[in-house]
Amino acid sequence: MRQILLILIYLLPFTSSCQSKNQYDSFKTTPKTLVLNYESFGPQVMAHELLGFQWWQWNAHGDSDPKTTYDIRVVVYKDISLDTVKDNYPVDEDKKLDFRYISYHQSILYLDSIIKEQNAGFNIKPFIKLRKQIISHFRNQDDTKKP
Repeated sequence: MRQILLILIYLLPFTSSCQSKNQYDSFKTTPKTLVLNYESFGPQVMAHELLGFQWWQWNAHGDSDPKTTYDIRVVVYKDISLDTVKDNYPVDEDKKLDFRYISYHQSILYLDSIIKEQNAGFNIKPFIKLRKQIISHFRNQDDTKKP
């Protein structure tokens, strides 16, 4: 009996670590939306004009500690209204759910402008990859509409 109890005590931390603890787990990418991390669009200094600042949108400013991180998601959408997107991906301060919404067109224009600055002294490969990911996601969705 003692051995069983010791085994259960030993295994308990492993079973609980397998459970999801991310508040965003129930919000998935759909055929008309693509959910990404804020960081995918580059550092705040580049992305803030498109996405807002990289702190909770319900706060007036970020933490004074520069190491503080905020788990913010960006929803790229196409062929769906912004109101519907906001209904499906609601901002919720209590649950720390912070979504930013950008249209497919806005995301491509933003990425194109960064990629054009290839001599600006930073690596553009992640932005090229992200652009391809966004186009591919929505192209695949467009292909399913064809008869």
